Amino acid sequence: MKPKVLVTLHYLVRFQTAWLVRGNGQEQDLDGHYLMDSFGQPYLSGSVVKGKIRDSFNRLVSVVPTWQQYGEFLFGKARNRGGQVYFNEAVLAIDVQPGMVEEQRTRIAMDRFRKIVKDRALVTEKLVQPEIPLIGSIEFYARETDKNALVCVLVSCLHSISSFGAGASIGRGAVEFSYGKPEDLAETHAKSCCWVEETRMDGSVECWSKEKLLDQIQTQLGDEL
Repeated sequence: MKPKVLVTLHYLVRFQTAWLVRGNGQEQDLDGHYLMDSFGQPYLSGSVVKGKIRDSFNRLVSVVPTWQQYGEFLFGKARNRGGQVYFNEAVLAIDVQPGMVEEQRTRIAMDRFRKIVKDRALVTEKLVQPEIPLIGSIEFYARETDKNALVCVLVSCLHSISSFGAGASIGRGAVEFSYGKPEDLAETHAKSCCWVEETRMDGSVECWSKEKLLDQIQTQLGDEL
């Protein structure tokens, strides 16, 4: 049996608009603040990232049905076992004093379906300012026969994400991903980016070029493009 390869999908998120990912227990609260770590700093939990990737995956498999075979590897089975992909949390990529990243906003909450003002309609929320970078990663071990397809699926899912957190309908949490390391991308590119590295048994590391990624996506999709 051939050895497996460690694949890491790194991503850097720079939100284009202020964002709010609520902490556990706040989902139904009108007033709220962003998810914070023990140091009072904002972060994106692995479960939030996994949930957005899963949403993207469910949309993409309607276009590329053959990708459905990777669902169990990525996300596992309900009430059985987890998937074989580890979604790390995304943390601040720069040093910022606690409390210096937030802004407080007040708005009137509307019921989107009934088109009326909600009860307790005056909402005060603490948001995270845009442009503050967070960095995280998604990791898995795979055999050579599956590795390329899994990379294509995960990168495609990440690139199809347009927002994180609450308030997407009012323009919050907007993101747009490009492929490549931050230092290799011009300022004119999207604010967020991702890149793939694979680590082999001998310790060597290969960073996928954009050309290799596009070639593999072409190969994986074949006639479905």
